[in-house]
Amino acid sequence: MDTLSQAESMGFLNERPQGIYTKIKLTSYTNGLGECVYTKLNTADIRRKKNKKENENDDIEHEETSEDTHIEYLPSIEDIDFERDNKERSLRRARSTVRKKIIEGELDHLLTLTYKENMCDEKKGWADFQKFIRKLRKTYPNVKWVCVMEKQKRGAVHFHLAVHGFFQASTLRGIWLDVVYEGNIDIVRKKHNQSLVGLAGYLSKYLSKQKDNLERFGKMFRSSQNIKITELHFYLPVDVWLDSRISRLFLMLHERILTRWDSGNMGAFHSKFIASY
Repeated sequence: MDTLSQAESMGFLNERPQGIYTKIKLTSYTNGLGECVYTKLNTADIRRKKNKKENENDDIEHEETSEDTHIEYLPSIEDIDFERDNKERSLRRARSTVRKKIIEGELDHLLTLTYKENMCDEKKGWADFQKFIRKLRKTYPNVKWVCVMEKQKRGAVHFHLAVHGFFQASTLRGIWLDVVYEGNIDIVRKKHNQSLVGLAGYLSKYLSKQKDNLERFGKMFRSSQNIKITELHFYLPVDVWLDSRISRLFLMLHERILTRWDSGNMGAFHSKFIASY
């Protein structure tokens, strides 16, 4: 019996139910590491946020046609909180994606690509980065990478990459300079006692540092297409925060649970393989 069939026989659902429910996300990596994140949600909250977003769009349209064009409509405290919540969720999703890509790709080297001048154009920065990757793939066709763009306080753009394996510094520097003419590359290998999870956290911190700079964190990072994350999503229709079914489902895929935590509305646990990182 496969995992989907086992989950169904245990009462897990493939579609989101109504009311209060628990969402379960299982991630299995090719190197053996497994993790599970479970979150308590309520469809009423989701519906209310969706309606609020639609009402915001209606308000914007009304403001554009209003005769009081000299009035600046300031956001309410509730609007500010809603925007802050959206940014926090976007940040969590972005950090989670970066972390999972680094673990799955076993990315163990960090690169920093910089410009000599104070280059502040994000669009040009990503265009230069894409040229760099195209040239890099001619020499290393199977390169795996995750990249986070950072904007410093003065607005200067540079890139932080995690890559898999060893690369000649002179080759990388030559490719980057071929694109930008003047710039530099710094290379740091993962420390002997540093975990991939720790390295992922190091790269993710650049997302947290600039969460107010961009509306969507999806604009701040990219990755190669040859890093595929295997995830299974399930739902339980009742408040099963202490229900053993979640851990039993996880243990069908992994030998045992090494670490576990919960914060009231969220929780997670990891397999034994995390100890080797």
